[in-house]
Amino acid sequence: KATLTIIKHNIADTTIPEQTIKTQTNTTIEVQLNDTNGNPVEGNTIVEVIVDGKPVENVTVVDGKVNITIPTDTLPAGEHNITLDVKENEEYNNKTIETKVIVENRDATIEIVDINNPIEIGGQLSINTTIVDTEGKPVDQGKVTFKINGTTIATVDVINGYANTTYILPEEYKAGEYEITAEFQDKYYNPAEDKATLTIIKHNIADTTIP
Repeated sequence: KATLTIIKHNIADTTIPEQTIKTQTNTTIEVQLNDTNGNPVEGNTIVEVIVDGKPVENVTVVDGKVNITIPTDTLPAGEHNITLDVKENEEYNNKTIETKVIVENRDATIEIVDINNPIEIGGQLSINTTIVDTEGKPVDQGKVTFKINGTTIATVDVINGYANTTYILPEEYKAGEYEITAEFQDKYYNPAEDKATLTIIKHNIADTTIP
């Protein structure tokens, strides 16, 4: 007599290339899983997807392949760890496969497209800006901070590619030239700014007729 020992298959080492993506983008990973004999993994083999230590979904291996769209669209810029935990079952031993996804902020452009210039002392200043991404599409998130000579006068939300503000000039702003700055900020975009020159002029005294 003899004892026959049947062992489970081991899954071969698999390397998943690191990916670099932009924010608000999901990551697609396609993996071929073979056992150490070179045969595709079969059967009811489950892979748990883990992002930065948090499980996000389970997928089933089909014909040795794993096709996964990982929800990375809400991740901030930085390096993130992706783990595929191939679960042990009646045929295969457990296998852990790791990779990284580098998320980069998107770029945007802000432009001051209209400013009522020149303006009299104490007048109402109006500033209109547009914010678009690298494809020229309107950005519909984030905030724009408006400044006069570095002093903040307003912070407003970006809505469908626009951010506008009005501001009554205090009397402390005398006649002269001032720098207007519009600064765009959002957690998924790199900061952007545009500048313009504001000219404040003195009041004119109306013509007066003395009989």
